[in-house]
Amino acid sequence: MAVNDDTSITPQEKDYNGKTTDADLSRLESCGVGDFELVEQAGTRRNIKSVHIAVWITIMLIVIVALNLSPVGVYAETEFWFAGIKIIMITGLLILAFILMLGGGPDHDRLGFRYWNDPGATNTYLVSGAGGRFTAFLYVWVFSGFSFCVLGALAILVICKSNSEDLTSGSGDANASPWVIAIRNAGIFVLPSIVNAGILTSAWSVGNAYLYMSSRSLYSLAVAGNAPKIFTRCNRYGLPIYAVLASSCFTFLAYLNIGSQAGAVFNWFISLTNTAGYTSWILCALIFLRFREACAVQGVAMPYRSRTQPYGAWICLFLLTILLLMNGFTVFYPGNFSASGFLTTYLGIAISIVLWLGHKFTVGRKQPWMHDPARLDLAIGVREVEADAEIWTRMEMAEKEQKGQGNKWWKKVSVL
Repeated sequence: MAVNDDTSITPQEKDYNGKTTDADLSRLESCGVGDFELVEQAGTRRNIKSVHIAVWITIMLIVIVALNLSPVGVYAETEFWFAGIKIIMITGLLILAFILMLGGGPDHDRLGFRYWNDPGATNTYLVSGAGGRFTAFLYVWVFSGFSFCVLGALAILVICKSNSEDLTSGSGDANASPWVIAIRNAGIFVLPSIVNAGILTSAWSVGNAYLYMSSRSLYSLAVAGNAPKIFTRCNRYGLPIYAVLASSCFTFLAYLNIGSQAGAVFNWFISLTNTAGYTSWILCALIFLRFREACAVQGVAMPYRSRTQPYGAWICLFLLTILLLMNGFTVFYPGNFSASGFLTTYLGIAISIVLWLGHKFTVGRKQPWMHDPARLDLAIGVREVEADAEIWTRMEMAEKEQKGQGNKWWKKVSVL
């Protein structure tokens, strides 16, 4: 497209994937380009990027900490809406992917499974050929173990090229998202901003939820006598204030994103999180198997049973152990070893073992290494749980009686 006599708009200037430079934008504006959507979006990106990243981190942290310092009802309400937005967004994206796949986008390009043939469903990683594609698959599986969406991954493979340059553009924002790239390639200009907002609220929701869980975990440890007693103190509306404040101190690690090595630091945290997650899930599987064995030995009838158990637990135990050991497998490839990568992926295993052995040889030295299933206490805390359930049942019944038959519309929404 030519504008004026000596000015033309190059493909680089019409890049809808977040790469338009300030010079390109000024040129577009001065030339009176009719593509107002491009100018508006690029201008918005320029204005946003002019704000230091520390400002955005601070805003997010203030909101997250403030919500966790509020009564639990406030946290629950906000998390309800955050989760609702996430569900609506991922459902909408899956539907959109299906529509784009069948050619229902503005460009009417019927994608089908074209990208599976060219350039292929996956790129090679570290090595070439089939081995490189398997390495890429295994790396994604291990790397995304804490948050993996099968349908989302399948949809992305259909609507976005695996070798798209924008996936590794280093833009540092959601413009490198395969969803955003696919939507822009289809010629939809407004939706990427909505997706970016949805991704932002998802990140907000995750931070909000994890701060809540970490503070309550610290509170529970303190109640059990495994953490300083100060963390059991609650304010007038039942908030474990000191546990929340102590957990909030770790939020300052988010400012590591300001540095030039933010990507490397982010990968370190993911490796640490994966190690902790896999270790926790392995222990959960072991505890479940031991609990089931104790119930069988003591003749305790469980009200709910799964036909897939205990086979599902054994399968999970095997797979999670493999994933834990494979968490940092790429560091063993020739020329790819780094001390930081090795430590962040495997140091957590050593720390877990040392903590367990340290407990066994100190305060737990008089305890058996393995408890007899016939002597395991399966009744402790049952009365408290049943009493708590009865209180909640009474509260729900009282609330239903108070509301009567009113608000039928909201009841229908709640069922959905």
